[in-house]
Amino acid sequence: MIILCLHPSGDIQELNIEHKLIHTYFDGDTITFCGAILDLNVVAMARQTKQENDIINVFSQQFPLIFEETFGKILLIGSDVNGEECNFDIEAVKKILFL
Repeated sequence: MIILCLHPSGDIQELNIEHKLIHTYFDGDTITFCGAILDLNVVAMARQTKQENDIINVFSQQFPLIFEETFGKILLIGSDVNGEECNFDIEAVKKILFL
């Protein structure tokens, strides 16, 4: 499944990770929801606990109505109303985030 990684610096990266393996991207740390774009079936996830070198994610600063204040990387994941993995319109998300 293609997901988007929003780096704290403002860069984005497309990744191919299964839903059930998202936690491995964060080295097995606990992850939490930090936002959503419900109209596009997108949830945002991040590491629950700030790491020593993490900086505030620029996307959480620029889009406080979408994301909670988040340190480190944010992963955007397609999720339907039942919480099942689904595809989402990556280009539509990029338009919302002015990319």
